[in-house]
Amino acid sequence: MHWLAEMVLDYRKRVQGIEFFNYVKNATEKEQFAWVRHLLHQSYEFPLLLSLRYSLCKDPEFRKYFAIHADEEYGHCDMLTTWMVRHGLLGENEDINDVPPTVETVAALGYHYRTVLQEDDMGQLVGLNAVSEGVAADFFASIQPVVTKLGMGDEYWDLHALVDVEHAGECLEMFPENITPDSKEGKKLAQIVHDTCVLYAYMLNSWIGVRATIDTSDHAANKEFVVA
Repeated sequence: MHWLAEMVLDYRKRVQGIEFFNYVKNATEKEQFAWVRHLLHQSYEFPLLLSLRYSLCKDPEFRKYFAIHADEEYGHCDMLTTWMVRHGLLGENEDINDVPPTVETVAALGYHYRTVLQEDDMGQLVGLNAVSEGVAADFFASIQPVVTKLGMGDEYWDLHALVDVEHAGECLEMFPENITPDSKEGKKLAQIVHDTCVLYAYMLNSWIGVRATIDTSDHAANKEFVVA
């Protein structure tokens, strides 16, 4: 396996160790899903930045791949909204911004926009596919059995639990073998893995009111990042 793919998988395991995942796995009532109000912001914004990525891409192969990803994301926000209304987690006349996004959610989404605007195609593949789809795969794989057990199952959760696993896996095979960990390109991509995962940990924990700590002392920037 490519060293970068191994790094992505390692960071994903670290993210799965944060408080958010323990909270959702042990949920016993729908009131414990109030955090989906914050997921709604991410679900709304993510397709927009993927469309921006596609529109800015010049490479034919990457452009084709990015177009497919962007197209597959559309409609998911509407599916989530319908599910939330059905289970009383969102009023029919409520606006998405009635509950504003957490600062950590804004930071994670802002970093994605920065990735689209400043990184090359490979950097975007790492941040928006390998990491983002990977974390999403772990996210939905953890939640789908819980909502099903509570009688709140829906196509939204079932679909993502299957599709995001495929998305996360396929791009791990797209890393060029000539990119080494010690190269300038390798160090840049490793930093994207690190930053994206740390920001996702912050974001997810913020949804349940927890300030995140994720230990990454033996990787990338060689620091432990803590939100004060």
